[in-house]
Amino acid sequence: MDSTKKGDALGQYRIEMMRQALEASGVDYTFSIYEDLMNQARRMSYLDEGKRFNVAIQGTSKTFEERFLPVRVPIYLGLGSGYRLILMRSELQAELNGVRNLKMLQQYSIGQGTAWSDIDIWRNAGFNVIESSYKNLFGMAAKGRFDLYSRGLFEAYEEHRIFSQQFPNLAVDKALLVYYPFAIYIFVSPKYPEIHQALTEGMQALYRTGKLQTLLEANSAVATALAQANLQQRQRIDLPAYNMTPESEAAIRHYVFKLQ
Repeated sequence: MDSTKKGDALGQYRIEMMRQALEASGVDYTFSIYEDLMNQARRMSYLDEGKRFNVAIQGTSKTFEERFLPVRVPIYLGLGSGYRLILMRSELQAELNGVRNLKMLQQYSIGQGTAWSDIDIWRNAGFNVIESSYKNLFGMAAKGRFDLYSRGLFEAYEEHRIFSQQFPNLAVDKALLVYYPFAIYIFVSPKYPEIHQALTEGMQALYRTGKLQTLLEANSAVATALAQANLQQRQRIDLPAYNMTPESEAAIRHYVFKLQ
């Protein structure tokens, strides 16, 4: 399994989720983490060949779902992938407090990782997108190389905790909630359909029994996000759906996080 987030709280969630999904499948599999850092394009090339690793966790797209075997259970149950918060320079907060609609938000440039699948969602919605590697983007945001770094609801506070020590002017925006239909899936190399079958059955079982949401709620990054985000107080701005397969649209509607 490839993981670029092994050391943080969400990385630990992903590892435990994989462990429980394989256990729930009833099939005797073990897994290890492939730790070399790489951009997304290379990760997908490695996944295709299935030699260095045969499973990766990735934001979905029509291309990825055609190229690989998607386990169509969104790992954050929609709330942590389609709901986006913003990391930005703290001095932008006053401006963002006044943003009320998509047209106003389009004035700001967006940072995204090279080849990330939601880049096209932002560009389709009329944004200027600046691409770089995952870790470089935090420094670029702090230095004003672009305006806003779009992060998943469950990612923003955990990443701010980690990177604000190096970039003290980095802040989580308090005003906006951006939403677009999106899912992060487990993808399996096409050379291993039996692993795909096991993970699909395991993830479906975790959702059906409520264990997937329980696992999410127990994670420190998720608990922090739900406690601090004040979702009901934010100005919500929706981006149009783009490049989503009918199967993923159905999965997003079916596998949902049940807010208490």
